[in-house]
Amino acid sequence: MNGKIKGMLIFDFDGVMVDNTRSGLIKIQECLQKIGLDPFSGNTMEEVRKNWGAKTDDLLTLAYRQAGGRDGQMAEFMEIFKQDDTERTKSYPSNGHLMKAVQSLQKFGFITGLISNRQMTSLTSTCWLMNFDLSVFNYIQVVDHHPFSKPDGRVFDPMLNIAAQQGIVSDKIAYFGDTILFDYAAVKNNGAPIKFVAVASGANTVEEFKAVGISEQHIIPGHDKMENFLSGIIEGRNLKMSDD
Repeated sequence: MNGKIKGMLIFDFDGVMVDNTRSGLIKIQECLQKIGLDPFSGNTMEEVRKNWGAKTDDLLTLAYRQAGGRDGQMAEFMEIFKQDDTERTKSYPSNGHLMKAVQSLQKFGFITGLISNRQMTSLTSTCWLMNFDLSVFNYIQVVDHHPFSKPDGRVFDPMLNIAAQQGIVSDKIAYFGDTILFDYAAVKNNGAPIKFVAVASGANTVEEFKAVGISEQHIIPGHDKMENFLSGIIEGRNLKMSDD
């Protein structure tokens, strides 16, 4: 990093740094079918989509109950889902371009962070399979590190403390997330003037983000538009967070 610190950019992992939401939804469908449940009964997959971003066990419990599952098969469903899924993870789209974009933001003067509802073992194993370099983030926070997780607004407190130590005020902090019920809610629940950038990568749509009051300028209309948006921060087209 050269010169003055311009702000802090914090990213979610799934659906933001990694384009894996649609693949994850398909995986839940397939696992429900393997135990004889219909993933398309009622509003099962719609409810799963809207609650994407929850802790894995909570999301699986929701999917199982919505599909009409009974207590006797819950453990089997969980086990099937959590079995090694190496090939699926390796099939996620390459995101080397996003790693380079985040590195460019660091060099430009931004502190970068990651906040995820994953456990550290899950995060590191996924990154290893994808050849994703976590060192592009100055700070990483997962559920192992803090007693509060999204949508609790206190999930941001450690990053806000780091920002304060670096002389970064809250209105020069932005969080990139892909869900309304967890990412956006956490920002709102914190109360600090953190900017929220919505990534419409499959969990919530552009229209849904607009409906809760997020301006179109702060909505990335697809994961494939992430790199351009991040470049636009450096070029002064997006966020306008620096004083330069």
